[in-house]
Formats: sequence, structure tokens, C-alpha cells
Amino acid sequence: MKKILVTRPWVDAITTSQKLENLGFATTVCPLISLNKIKYNLENKFDPDLLIFSSKNSVRFFKGARYINKNVFSIGEGTLKELKIKKFKRIYNADGNAKKILEKFDEYYGKRKLKILHPCGTNIKKDFKDYFSMQGSKYLQLPVYSLKKQVKDPKLFKDFFENNGKIVTLFSQYTAESFIESLYKFKLDKIQSEIYIIGISKSILVYLNKYKFKDILISQKPNEKHLINILKKKF
Repeated sequence: MKKILVTRPWVDAITTSQKLENLGFATTVCPLISLNKIKYNLENKFDPDLLIFSSKNSVRFFKGARYINKNVFSIGEGTLKELKIKKFKRIYNADGNAKKILEKFDEYYGKRKLKILHPCGTNIKKDFKDYFSMQGSKYLQLPVYSLKKQVKDPKLFKDFFENNGKIVTLFSQYTAESFIESLYKFKLDKIQSEIYIIGISKSILVYLNKYKFKDILISQKPNEKHLINILKKKF
């Protein structure tokens, strides 16, 4: 039975683990990042024309009931699912990354100047801010949760590899960074060449390319379903 390390935060890792167990894999759930809610203040007078959600966690941590009838751009099937749970109605969703959303914004709105609200995590990249700074819209980034690189159970992490675990799933570049730091911290870096990395985005591939893993496989689309498809085909 193939052993797989599931590194997502608990709320998502349990679901992923169950799906993999049903396919005959032996999973070890060991989150490598922690998520924490941030208290935020949003002025009532800021009335956005458009909301952007670039992660499912930004939806989970955002109190957005009064915005459910606003136009929303989102990234990823998981984010779309969370938005529907919270009753948002006018959603355009794209698979991919910030570039896909910004391309769609340009297609829909062009040079129009909008008020844009972007609930996000503290690890948000500069792509959005740089784009809207040039485009001229009033863009407000609102961090609603923080991320921290943290191995929840160091013993479990080490035991996985010491007991011949070889397959690691990574769902974000930030998690990939935590994984690399943990390998070196626990002196496991010498087994890099034995480890298969199964990732969900090209940014993970770019980040890990300088390391000598046995193989790095990236899903065709950045979602859980396509990552699991790789595991079924490869192993």
C-alpha cells in the first residue's frame, strides 16, 4: 500500500485523506502550515463594485453576508464552492492564478475605474496591487487570516519518512516552502532523491526545481480532483 503525506491544514486535509484512503492509499495527515483569523475593520462607507477571492480560506474567514449580491471574481473550484455555501450569487470563477483573474477583469472592465475589495491572507502576492495601481481602480486588500509555517506534529513528520513514506502532496507554494524548511530542520534532506512531489500549481514546480527530488508532478488544473488523478495514474 502506497503511503502519502497530506500536508494541508486540517479542515481540508481530512477530506483529501478520506478520498485517498478510499482509493487504497495509506495517508498520514500532517499539516505544515497553520491558519489564524485576523480581526479587521472595514469601513461601512467603502462600497465595492467587485470582490476578489483568491483562496477558499479568504471566503471562510470573511464576514461577507452584506456583499452576497455583489459581482465576485474567484480562483479555484474550492473557492467557488465556499462562495456558494455563503450564498454569493454573481460569481465568475477561473482555474489558475492571479493572471487569469486579471485577464478576465481586463476583458470585462477594461479601463473602467472600480472600487475593489480583496479579502485575502497575509501571504498575498503583489500581482493584484501592481495591476490595479497601473489600471487606476481603487483596490483595497483586506487580510482576514494569517499563515504560519509550522509542522503540527514533528514526530509524525519524521516517522513518515523513516517508515518508507515516499509521496508528498503540496497544495500551495507556501506549504512547499514549509516542507523544504522542515526537511532540513529534521535532517531529512538526504532522502530528497527518493521522494515524489505531487503539487497543485506551477509555482510549486518553479520553487522546487532547484532541489533533487525523484519526481515533481503538477496537476493539469489547480484543484484536488486533478491532483488525485495524478496519484491514481502514477501509483
